Amino acid sequence: MIGQGGAGASVSSGAGFQARVAAFALVSSICEVETIFGPANSIQQIGFETRTNIDDLNLLFKDGSRSYIQAKATIGFSLDGELRSVFQQFEEQDAADGKEERYLLVTSGRAVKKVTNDLRLALDAFRSSPEAEFLRDQPQAIKAVIEVVRGTLNELRVTAKRDVDVDAVDRIIRKSKVIVLDVEAEDTLEQSTILLLQMRNYVAPSGVWGKAIADCITFAKARRTVAVADIAKDFEKFRVSTAEMAEKDAGDILQLELGGVDFPCGKEVVLARALDDELTAKGQLVVLEMRRFDEHCGELLDFTAKPFKPIGRPTFDIILRAATVKGLMRLIRDHPGIITGDELGVVELETDEDLEADPCVAAHRQRLHNAFQKNGKPLRCLHCAEAVWEPVADVVELGSLADPKLGLVHKRCLQPTDRVIGGANMPLAEKHPELVNFDANAWFEASNGGQRTLANLDTLRVGPVAHLAWGGLAARGPVGQFLVEVSLKDGGSEIVTHRNVVHRFTKMEAEEFSEELNSSFDHQRQIGDPMCYTDQSKGFAPRSILIEQFGNREKRREVSSASVRPYDQKLAALYSQPGQWYAPLLYLRHTPTGYPVAFGEGIMFLTNPVTVKDHLANWAETGFEVEDYEIVAILTDAEFDDFMSWADAQEMIAVVDALFNPSSREIASGAIIMSIERISAIYGSG
Repeated sequence: MIGQGGAGASVSSGAGFQARVAAFALVSSICEVETIFGPANSIQQIGFETRTNIDDLNLLFKDGSRSYIQAKATIGFSLDGELRSVFQQFEEQDAADGKEERYLLVTSGRAVKKVTNDLRLALDAFRSSPEAEFLRDQPQAIKAVIEVVRGTLNELRVTAKRDVDVDAVDRIIRKSKVIVLDVEAEDTLEQSTILLLQMRNYVAPSGVWGKAIADCITFAKARRTVAVADIAKDFEKFRVSTAEMAEKDAGDILQLELGGVDFPCGKEVVLARALDDELTAKGQLVVLEMRRFDEHCGELLDFTAKPFKPIGRPTFDIILRAATVKGLMRLIRDHPGIITGDELGVVELETDEDLEADPCVAAHRQRLHNAFQKNGKPLRCLHCAEAVWEPVADVVELGSLADPKLGLVHKRCLQPTDRVIGGANMPLAEKHPELVNFDANAWFEASNGGQRTLANLDTLRVGPVAHLAWGGLAARGPVGQFLVEVSLKDGGSEIVTHRNVVHRFTKMEAEEFSEELNSSFDHQRQIGDPMCYTDQSKGFAPRSILIEQFGNREKRREVSSASVRPYDQKLAALYSQPGQWYAPLLYLRHTPTGYPVAFGEGIMFLTNPVTVKDHLANWAETGFEVEDYEIVAILTDAEFDDFMSWADAQEMIAVVDALFNPSSREIASGAIIMSIERISAIYGSG
């Protein structure tokens, strides 16, 4: 169903971001994945520029509730400007007798920290606790934000000739939420969304994502409300038609296309090597086809015994095990070298029975279906637990008859007694064979708000290659119980942070760092260029640099002094921000050795899985051939710190998105990351 909406056909200057937010909600819905907006399959309709007070977007959920969205790519914390307009719309929507509603300000990580951090945390804290507990537990900065919002909403009610109503104001605040969604061009989440479309078998996924954005702009201009089911149906024409078995109970992105949904269970078929001369020549390979169940539904064969001895047969060593002769022949083709050219004997099962129709077989088939549904990580290998990324992955049955395990197994991990019951055709693995064992689901989940530092490389680089100093080594040791607080001349203070969280020091470290800061503050005052913070983005630098970077867009607040204070959990919540500083990142691991791929002392990292093929081509052209590798995803900054600590101990560095000049074999673009300690050792002595 597509209907007409309401107020104003013009699309604001933020239409591009608004369309991207809508497209993300739409694509994640038709791809059936959970997002920050709600569970998978929960959104029923999306309204654009509707005849409601909060008119950018509204989401109707299948439970009857709604989320009304104001989308602003960037926004400041001035309650005399855009933010006031946002809360005015929130107030008007509530006054229209809204019931099961949520009011969302969706912005990007490029918005000022006063919004993405302070306002976001204040609204979340106020919503999740009664007022008395909120006032008791939250730091003053958080409480101050709520008081400012309360004052603004009261003013808006007075202007609208509505009574000042404390309960109504607090109700609006509890309905309100700030969501940070980095889905603009080239953001990591945009790349992951395109990858998600490809995994769902959409052809030209970048084009499909572009169409979704363009359609959302069109819907906004026409003030339309669209049903997600109708859009999903319309987008089916861009999708490769496959007979898929959807993993409804799995949180993984890929859907497996199983060769046979009715798992074959009636036979055992093995490739075995004779251990004597009774049936065939000793050492000869033979295919044995055998009945699996006896009349009491027990197993006739014991695959745990070594050597393997079928009933009425001599002993064998098992090489491969499958459910059908056809399946075993595929396995033999997938493992060249097993058959050396000698004639292969086949001992067929002599029966006219339809073994697959036997009640014992039917009962076990149901056990296998249940086992597949219980597999919480269906895209990970049953043996090594790593992601499986192969064009045709082996579907294997393991374990006991009463409690079987069913899932995928790497070809390299396949054991002789693993019962292969089919193949899972994985279209994206076939299209992107270079992404060996790539964990696509984990990458998508880690994408939003990631790679904060790497997203700002254009402002950091001097020339084609950026140089970043990694400070993770200093974080080792016991967690400190002290913070460094910077007092401001106009009142208030800021806490020193490290990446997205407060920097926790030991008392001695805090005292030493405070002394260093105070010395720096004195020096900057003496030369007439004092250190300042900006009031919204929390930029911290000499005044001249902040003027150059921000102009008059933000107020500059001069620092006074630094001091030590005990760690406080309230402050930790206030100064912590969502997202990762470096992660998620990819690196290539050499399969035979288990070591990361490196050129010289540089370990190669990549920020976008879609670019792996192009980078491999550039490296090969330069003379750096990469073979026998798999993709490993680093999903958190903690994992990155552990990796960099190891790399630093090996006297190695990280090189991100490296492209080389094939003629000179020198790096032409990318970023080099090394520890602060190593930089000091290299350049401090020179």
